Amino acid sequence: MLNEIGGLVIEDLKSILRKLDTADDAHALHVEFFTMVKKNRTPVELLVRGNVSIRLLFPDAQILENVVPSTTMRDHYRLVAIDSALVGLIREWVSNGFDLSPEEMAEVLEHGI
Repeated sequence: MLNEIGGLVIEDLKSILRKLDTADDAHALHVEFFTMVKKNRTPVELLVRGNVSIRLLFPDAQILENVVPSTTMRDHYRLVAIDSALVGLIREWVSNGFDLSPEEMAEVLEHGI
């Protein structure tokens, strides 16, 4: 079941990231990401509240490396840092009952990185 949820998340992320090359507005992609998380609120809440490890969902790599494979160790570490930031933001957002809008979460992400 966890692998199925992880697979669905990866497919949603791939869909969003495919637009990255042609997107003029990275902010819109960030909003779309947080909108996707909120749209999948129930499974996301179950994972966060159950304290499910990201490693159980994505045992082979970090989240982003399943979507955008790294080619160097530097890229790998950059993706690890971004993954950690996103997971932390999502955990906190869920814990606070999705208290900010996807637009506000996108701004938090953009100002925090």
